[in-house]
This record gives sequence, C-alpha cells and structure tokens, in this order.
Amino acid sequence: MKEEVRTLAVVSKITLHKKRKDRYHIYLQQDGKEQYAFTVNEDVLVKHGIQKGLELNDGQITVIKKDEEKSKAYNRALYYLSFRMRTVKEMNDYLRDQEITDEEKDEILERLIGMNLLDDQSFADAYVRTKKNTQKKGPMKIKMELKEKGVADKHIDHALKQYTYAEQYDQAYELAEKKQRTYKSDSIQKIKQKLTQFLIQKGFSSTVAGEVLKELDFTGEHEAIEREALQKHAEKAVRKYKKYDSWEKERRIKQHLYGKGFPFDKIDRWLEDWKAGEE
Repeated sequence: MKEEVRTLAVVSKITLHKKRKDRYHIYLQQDGKEQYAFTVNEDVLVKHGIQKGLELNDGQITVIKKDEEKSKAYNRALYYLSFRMRTVKEMNDYLRDQEITDEEKDEILERLIGMNLLDDQSFADAYVRTKKNTQKKGPMKIKMELKEKGVADKHIDHALKQYTYAEQYDQAYELAEKKQRTYKSDSIQKIKQKLTQFLIQKGFSSTVAGEVLKELDFTGEHEAIEREALQKHAEKAVRKYKKYDSWEKERRIKQHLYGKGFPFDKIDRWLEDWKAGEE
C-alpha cells in the first residue's frame, strides 16, 4: 500500500525582525492559507537556504526549529561571555538550563573551545593576576576559588607560578601591617595570633605568615598599647575576683590575663605594682 503523500508547505514571505537585524520571520503557505510559522537567526536561514518559494515538509521544519533553538542557545552563550571570561564548567552549567539536548550543548561547548572563547588555562592565568593585584588574596584562597569554578589542578598550578614567593610576602606584609593598626585592646601575643589567622584566611601559607610576623614592628606604639590593654583587663579582673582572698584573687587574675595572651613577666610586673599600691 502506497504511503499518503503529504502536501508540502511553501515559504511565501520572509520579513526582517523590527528590532533584530539578524532575525527573520518566516511565513508558510499550505492548503491555500498563508500564516506565520517561525522566526530564525540569519545563520539558520543561510544554513537551510530558506528563501521565498522553498518547499518544506514537516521533518525539515522540525530540523529548522531545532537548529534555531541551538542557534539561540549559542548566542545566549556569547552574551554570557560578554560580561567576563568563563570556565568550561560555568558555561556547561549555563547551557544545561537552555532548551537544548546534551548533544547540542556539547556541540556548542566544542565550538566555543575551538574558537578559544573558552580556555580554562587563560581563565586561570587572568584570575590569578586579578585576585592577587586587586584583592590581595593569597595563593591558597585563589586555588580554592578556581577549583570551585571547575578548573583542573594542572591549570591552577601553572597559573599560580606567576605568583612568586616575593610577591606573596609583600602582599601579606602590606595586609598585616594595615590590619595590625586595628588591634587596640589586645596583647602583642594575641595580636600575632590574630594576624596569623587573618593571613591564613586570606589564603597565605603559615610559612609566609610566620616570616611576615618576624618583620613586623611590635615595639614602641604597640608596647604602649599593650600596657594600656593589660591595665584595662587587669582592672576588670580585680573587680571580677574581689570576693576572693588575696592569694586566690592573685592566682585568678594571673590566669585571666594569661588567657588574654599577656606574657607572665608583664603580668607579674603589673601585679607587683598593683600590690604596692594596695599596701
């Protein structure tokens, strides 16, 4: 038995989109009626040779519409790239939300990679330069962020080679010196602990943090600040433990001040002055 021959639709009119000069409205005539059928990008129009008088069957129209969805997804990907560089993972996640198949998604990714619009090594290189120069981040912090963006270790390690130890030290020293000025009521030991923690949180190694702390100046102004801090905490401890006898009070005051990071020799010196004033 012969298959029924379908009536072909004929392209009857092509009009230019009013706002987009690269998009075209396609009208088809079928069974004596003309009606709007779909809109395509210029690349799809050219690929399928769409022109007035072209005959199209249902299968061909389906293919054209699928190519149009893929074309729109590709153009959205280009728009997504226009704001900043992206990693392959970021683009893959973005395309996954588009109305295309996994096969079409992978095809777009390959196309972008082939045009060097997606390049994880270039992304990692640029990312390291930006983060170390503008945000003063340490290499460990940068590495963690790049891994979250899906960049492979080999690209990260290669990019971090540009971040020399000397640069890491200079960045960490600048950050620590500035941060140091914000600590007004701590012992020098406590300040050093806080600065070490601060630098590690910024992504610098404990080795770099240790070298920086060796060079920071904790004399002069900081010694005066520490004396004031010791006096403040000691007076608070005296009030807190006033109900105890002299021996127990002194023991508790010592314990309290040591827990605040003050060294024993300075605590003992303060206690001697305090007891002399009490007599």
